[in-house]
Amino acid sequence: MVPLIRSMMIGLIGLWTLSARADEAANGWPAHGSHMMGFGGWILGPLMMLIFFALLVGAVVLIVRIIGGGSGSMRDRQPDRSLEILRERFARGEIDAEEFEARRKTLGE
Repeated sequence: MVPLIRSMMIGLIGLWTLSARADEAANGWPAHGSHMMGFGGWILGPLMMLIFFALLVGAVVLIVRIIGGGSGSMRDRQPDRSLEILRERFARGEIDAEEFEARRKTLGE
């Protein structure tokens, strides 16, 4: 049994060697794993990965903004809330008309 297994292994190794040499002859480079990615592969591989993830994150942020419907930041909505509070204080009588107008101008309305 052992001679049979040994001869099968030798045959498989021989076939593998012949196929590797045939690939080498056909393609012009060794087919048994001795070729490297080269300098471009070491630099461009990680760079392309970073670009891919940056585009992925940008797409997610864009989709969230579109779906969220928020057209502006909190800073853009802050004066509206400030003016609303000012009107409430004027309506309750906490401030008079002159102070209301002065603060409204300060807020930019």
